Amino acid sequence: SEAVLDKLNDRVCQRVINIRPNSPAEKAGIRVSDVLISFDENPIHSREELINFSFFTYPEQKIVVTLLREGKEQKITVEVGVRP
Repeated sequence: SEAVLDKLNDRVCQRVINIRPNSPAEKAGIRVSDVLISFDENPIHSREELINFSFFTYPEQKIVVTLLREGKEQKITVEVGVRP
């Protein structure tokens, strides 16, 4: 999924603007307009950092993404897929 820089309560995070069909994000239930706060307990400060975190994962690894949806913080488990 793609994200854009967003600032929320002095935390830098990423707002989801696109989700690929059948992607691990879609399968886990991440939605467009969710705000990603952390990736496997690592705070997200930039889009590049989010990409870097995902680079160091492996297929079938389960990671926890913390996000805000409609003002409520949620934790969602995502199973990493095979990169195309």
